[in-house]
Amino acid sequence: MPVLVNIRNFLGAHDFLSNTFCAKLGYRLEAIVSVLWAIGNILNIPEPYLLAETEEARRKVFPDTMMNVLQRGYGVYDFDAKKITPRLQRRIKLFSSDINVTDDEIQAILNRITLTPERQRTISLWSGGPQHVLIPAGQHQGVFLQSVPMMLKTMFVRVAHNQSQRGTVFEEAFRRALSDRGFQCRNGSLQSFTEGERELDASVVIGDVLYAFECVSVGKAS
Repeated sequence: MPVLVNIRNFLGAHDFLSNTFCAKLGYRLEAIVSVLWAIGNILNIPEPYLLAETEEARRKVFPDTMMNVLQRGYGVYDFDAKKITPRLQRRIKLFSSDINVTDDEIQAILNRITLTPERQRTISLWSGGPQHVLIPAGQHQGVFLQSVPMMLKTMFVRVAHNQSQRGTVFEEAFRRALSDRGFQCRNGSLQSFTEGERELDASVVIGDVLYAFECVSVGKAS
């Protein structure tokens, strides 16, 4: 089953974790997110079509290549760290011109997401993990994008952070999601006739009905 992930929203919602994430893993959160996006972009839009003169030509190839990936479940490419780095850098600039990922970060991330013989020993039958995007196959790499959602889900396990920031970030992400879907989102103070003033995290009006939302963020034990 295909999974669509708005990677920009993911990055924005977890930005408050970036410092502790970098301190623990040695590369920035925006770096690994950009590299994962770039790998998916290479898989779905091959290099010759990326260089096509018109946007129409690039859009035309995307459904065919994406359907091929969905049918096979994987792609096979040469992801040698030294050869692929310039290609990934070009794709990262398409994702965001404001994000600068160093070559050292790219190589560290490729090492992290590649299933090496050493990492095979960490996979247990009961957990099925950790997940890897690149699996060596001779001189090439099998690219398995179905590993990305699980990788994003478990990316912050054992990453310490300021718990007080989580609630505010969740409220902002929820309001942004409503606005992205075309709703006019309202928030602020809500005056109650019986309980005084309360904070309104988010609300939308549909017809004659006001839908008010209370955002609750509960951390999971890691």
